[in-house]
Formats: sequence, structure tokens, C-alpha cells
Amino acid sequence: MTRPRVLALVVVWLVVAAGISGVVWAVISRTGSELVDAQQPLVATTGTVPATPTRPALRPSTSPSSGAGATAPASQTPGTPTPPDRDGAPSGGTATEAPAAREGTWQGAGGVVTASCSGRAVRLVSAQPADGYRAKVGDGSSEALEVEFEGGEDEGGSVTVVARCVAGAPAFAVERERD
Repeated sequence: MTRPRVLALVVVWLVVAAGISGVVWAVISRTGSELVDAQQPLVATTGTVPATPTRPALRPSTSPSSGAGATAPASQTPGTPTPPDRDGAPSGGTATEAPAAREGTWQGAGGVVTASCSGRAVRLVSAQPADGYRAKVGDGSSEALEVEFEGGEDEGGSVTVVARCVAGAPAFAVERERD
């Protein structure tokens, strides 16, 4: 082979390799972004929520609750005075003027429930079923939130979690039913 022909083959090979690499990179990038989107926690919805193979990061808990789970403590207590301004004088008012929503998390055999309380009103933040379970969110009132984790044949039952606001923070009650 002549030198120009070898050079032309090398250039063609480089162009083909670069093109294939670009296509592979685009496919991997798109697939990766779809997987990341699928791992986001499930948000408050009515109906059946399918199980996903991922586990959410859990907050550390300091106090036990009834059932197999625990409640995460809230970060601010209502009635706490606001910090003083620069000259040391109180900046006026207390934190009770606009009560902050407080979150709590329950974790057990069926999955994870995170709820938020604002006064006596409870709101679902997320319901993440464990592997082999699916979550059903009830159509309850703003004073009680019900999430049922239905297990498949291998799990042998369901777990019902009811959240209510007690002293401005979520409190969880758990009932396990066997099939």
C-alpha cells in the first residue's frame, strides 16, 4: 500500500471510531438520566404506587414510635423566640406567628412514610414501598393520613400506617395484617 492510502484508511478509521463513541455516549447519558429520574421519592398521590428497587436515604431517629418504625425529630419548636437583630434587640415576635411545618418519618417492613404537620393538618411528603410491596394512599381528611403497604405472596400481608399530628409533629400508628 502506498503512504497516502494508509493515511486515508487511518483517517476513515478515526472518523468511524469517533462517531460510534459519540452515539454510545449519548445512549448511556440518556439512559442514566432516566434512571436518576426514576429514583426520586414518590410524592403524595391517591391510588396505587408501584414499588421501585431503590431505598431512600433515611434521617436518623432519636425516639421510638409504636410499631416497627421510628419518628425523626423536628428541627424547631413552636414558641421559640426569633434571634435578636444586630444591636441585640429582639427582632420582634416569636416563631408561633407562622408555624413551621414539622416532618416525621416512619420506617418498617412495608416501606417508608414521611409526613409533615402544620398545626393539626397532616400532609404526605412521600410513601416509598419496600421491595415486594406496593403503596396505597387513602383519601383521608387533613387530620389523618393513611398509607397501606400491600405485600405480595412472599410477604404474606399488609401494613397500614396512620399518621396524625400530635403537638404539631407527626405521630404514627401501625397495624399489620396477615393473609
